[in-house]
Amino acid sequence: MNEPGTLVKFGHKNHIRKLLDEGELYLNNLPYFWEVEDGLVRGDANDGVDALHRGTQAKMFKKDGTEIPAHITSWVIREHTAAETKNILCMYSLRKSTSPIDDRVLDFGDTSLRFTQPEVFYERLCDAVSREKLDFHGDLVEYVPDSHTGDVGLFRKLAAFTWQAEWRFVVYNGSGGPLTINLGPLNDIAEILPTRLLIEESKDI
Repeated sequence: MNEPGTLVKFGHKNHIRKLLDEGELYLNNLPYFWEVEDGLVRGDANDGVDALHRGTQAKMFKKDGTEIPAHITSWVIREHTAAETKNILCMYSLRKSTSPIDDRVLDFGDTSLRFTQPEVFYERLCDAVSREKLDFHGDLVEYVPDSHTGDVGLFRKLAAFTWQAEWRFVVYNGSGGPLTINLGPLNDIAEILPTRLLIEESKDI
């Protein structure tokens, strides 16, 4: 990150405690995020698609060329390839430009893990994934207009999700399901805070 800041993982208290003590990270694969129905918190049908194509008019036809009567006023086509093998770790990028933290992060959980040494965390994560012979990349998510048409990719999301200020780590050649990465205890580089307290503290950044 060019702008000074850190990374935060939100979750439920028992999960965050286990993450701190054991360093076990769980990366869902891309289709998981398409299927979650939670009011635009984790669920996003457009997440990581290769491209989006939109239009306002369309006609439908049978195989024999006969038109099917339909009143279509808008449509979206999503392109994607090898989605099952792409695994994602999502975290909040806490910086001056992403403060204060939006209250909606409470939907992720009442407890947060704030990294006091994010660079060390990233090094450990890269080392662990490299040992598994996996291809990966970590970066900030860019937010584009909700009406965006064209290329998307794994590091772009629609503006409706800007409040998430996401940093993500992507593994490109997973096995086709969830992926678990174990870093060992993180007590030396992270600390636990109630999410509500972190939100309040972020107002002074």
